[in-house]
Amino acid sequence: MKTTLMFIIPLVLLFFRANAQMPVLEENKNDKLEEHVLSLLKKLPEIKSFFKYCPKEYEPALLVNRVPDSTFKYYWISAGIGNLGMFRTTYHFYIDAKTFKFYYLDFLDESGMGILPVEMWRKWRRNPGFHKNHKFRHGNLLVINYDEKKNTRKKGK
Repeated sequence: MKTTLMFIIPLVLLFFRANAQMPVLEENKNDKLEEHVLSLLKKLPEIKSFFKYCPKEYEPALLVNRVPDSTFKYYWISAGIGNLGMFRTTYHFYIDAKTFKFYYLDFLDESGMGILPVEMWRKWRRNPGFHKNHKFRHGNLLVINYDEKKNTRKKGK
């Protein structure tokens, strides 16, 4: 019993000491920046519409997936619904922490870019080919069709 207490007490003290060293001002600064980014995202027409037309019982929400750090310069924020004990994403956005430029995370883009400026997303999202595997070349959307028999891809129009 004594040895257990002698082991636990230093761990607890070490834990409190480690937490006391966290820079509170930096944390508050990051929280304010995150709040600013979220408020800007809520002003996008697509997000306004999403929250307006999504039934409240579906619990529409924004979820911060990742914040900028030394290896990643964006806020990654998802818009989706959070009912039934899980979050289901409708939109993924990257927001540059320095310029506050918005990007759409395009999972079907095979050109290697992966993120589109919101303006480009608005241009292409109504194109049926955008919702299939695609790539962008010289400002054009190219749909990639896969030949199921050979498991190779064919270029589509």
